[in-house]
Amino acid sequence: MNQDLLFYVFRDEKNLPTAGPQTFQMTLDGAQFPTLAKLYLVLNKELQFGGTFGNNLDALFDSMTDLSWRTEKKFRFFFTNSEDFLKEEDDDTLIDFLNTLNDISGSINDEPSFSEQSRSMTFYFQSTDRMEQLLDDAYIIWEPLD
Repeated sequence: MNQDLLFYVFRDEKNLPTAGPQTFQMTLDGAQFPTLAKLYLVLNKELQFGGTFGNNLDALFDSMTDLSWRTEKKFRFFFTNSEDFLKEEDDDTLIDFLNTLNDISGSINDEPSFSEQSRSMTFYFQSTDRMEQLLDDAYIIWEPLD
C-alpha cells in the first residue's frame, strides 16, 4: 500500500487493513446510505460532531478536519456495497462528496508529522464499475487493493 494514497478500491474484504492502536475504523454499508442526509446522521453520531453539525459538505469538511475531541490518530472508512452508495443522489452530488473526502484527507494528511495533532485519513471503496468511474470522474487518484 502506498502511504501517500488516500483512496483505495478493494474487491475482497480480507485484503483490508486491520485496526491498530489509535485507529478509528468505520464500515459504511452503501445500501444503508441512498442519500447524503442518511450518511450525515450516522457520521455525526459515530464521530460525535455534536448538535451544531450543519448536515452539508462544508460542515462535513469542517468537522472531519478538526476531530480534536477524538483520541485516535488514524481514521479509516470502508464503504461496502458501493454500487448502492448514494444511489438516490445524482452523479454530480456524489462527485462533490468524493472531492470533499479528498480535500478532507488531503488537509489532514498534510499536517506536519511532528505535530501532536498529526493524523491520517484513508477511504476504501468496494470495487464496482460505477465507483471506479466516479472516482476517475472526480479526478481522484486511487489504487486497487489485491
